[in-house]
Amino acid sequence: MKIRIPSVAYHEAGHAVVAFVLGMDVELVSIETQGFPPGWLLRGGVLASFNLKGTENRDEAERAATAGLAGEQAERLWCSQKPWRLAKSTQHVRFSGDHTYVEEMLRPFIKDSADERRIIKRLKEAARSLLASHWSSVEALAAKLATRKVLNGREIKRLVSVKK
Repeated sequence: MKIRIPSVAYHEAGHAVVAFVLGMDVELVSIETQGFPPGWLLRGGVLASFNLKGTENRDEAERAATAGLAGEQAERLWCSQKPWRLAKSTQHVRFSGDHTYVEEMLRPFIKDSADERRIIKRLKEAARSLLASHWSSVEALAAKLATRKVLNGREIKRLVSVKK
C-alpha cells in the first residue's frame, strides 16, 4: 500500500537532513507538536543543537541558517518533481517561522538589506545543493515521518546516510 507523504514531511525532513549533514545534533523531527515545548505554534519542527555561541560565530550562525532554510528548499524541490504538487503544498505557512529564525541567526553579521539578500540567497543555494546530494535521505525520512509523525535522534541517524 502506497502512503501519501505530505509536503510538511518533506519540509521537516529537509531541515533535519541538512542539520545532520552539517554536523548538528538532531534530537527530534516531527510533523506535529508532540515533544516540543508548550505553546509552540507550528505544524512540525526539528530540535537540533549546535555550538551555543553560534550567534557570536558567523560560521555557526550560517550553518544554523542553512538548516533553517532547508525546509523551504526541500518543499520546493518536492513540488518541482511534479508540478501538481504545488497546489497541494502548504508552503509551510509561507515559511514565516523559518525566515524569522534565519534572520535572528544572521542579524549580528548583516550590514544592510542588500547584504542580507545576498547572504540568504547563498545559503538557500547551499541548502538546495545539500538536499540534492542527500535527496534519498530526505525521502526516507519524509516517508517515515508520514507514518510515525515523530522521530528521535537515533531513528534519524539510521535513516540519514552521509556520503563524504
